Amino acid sequence: MKKIIFLIHIFILLNIFCSIDTVFAETEATKIKPPAIVFDNPVFKAGHITQGKEIQHTFTLFNKGKKPLLINRIKPG
Repeated sequence: MKKIIFLIHIFILLNIFCSIDTVFAETEATKIKPPAIVFDNPVFKAGHITQGKEIQHTFTLFNKGKKPLLINRIKPG
């Protein structure tokens, strides 16, 4: 009987240690910052534009996260 109780305790302790490892692994993964797009100046006011005139403006952006930032599509406003 003592051997069975001892084995049950060992089994419970092993389960606790395995679950603690999983919890720490999840918290380490959440510390990695996802991609975060940050614009230097997010607004451009072109003012009055004559019809047919072409204007250009460059938006500067940065990735402040730790993972790669993927830009799949850009649509003009």
